[in-house]
Amino acid sequence: QVTNILQFERFFPDPKVVRLEENYRSTEAILGVANELIANSPARHEKMLRATIRGGEQVGLMALPGDEEEARWVAWEVKKERSKGGRRWEDFAV
Repeated sequence: QVTNILQFERFFPDPKVVRLEENYRSTEAILGVANELIANSPARHEKMLRATIRGGEQVGLMALPGDEEEARWVAWEVKKERSKGGRRWEDFAV
């Protein structure tokens, strides 16, 4: 839980803080959105995630009315990507 991280200094005063800001998994596009989303949170620790993978596809938003619709949409997107070829089931994570 994120509260464990946010309250860490309450239980362990003056710890040495090591920020892990370099990301080896996500693209610049994804981390750009992540940094913008968390920037206004009053409960966050100051850090800026940096990608080692340049570029990336534009991040989109899909609003659906419920969990079942979301699950169907995700399954459809995965099947669509698989049908294009070049991807294995192991290439996807939800």
